[in-house]
Amino acid sequence: LEIDEAAHGPDHPKTCISVNNLASLLKAKGDLDGAEPLCRRALEIDEAAHGPDHPKTCISVNNLASLLKAKGDLDGAEPLCRRALEI
Repeated sequence: LEIDEAAHGPDHPKTCISVNNLASLLKAKGDLDGAEPLCRRALEIDEAAHGPDHPKTCISVNNLASLLKAKGDLDGAEPLCRRALEI
């Protein structure tokens, strides 16, 4: 992640891949609280780079929804799941 941030900047789509990967790793380790800000950051990067309705943005929408579901935040996950269906 640090390498991508240095090479491309903190808000570049290539950096977003590393942000999503780290979030996924933290989620797999059970660090859901650590993963959440990264998922939200990845979604912000994708929305800025591709727009809110782009298929690449949909990946970040789904990732955040999945994380919130794992945290038991079903009310937070549901609108994201519905949004992903619309994309």
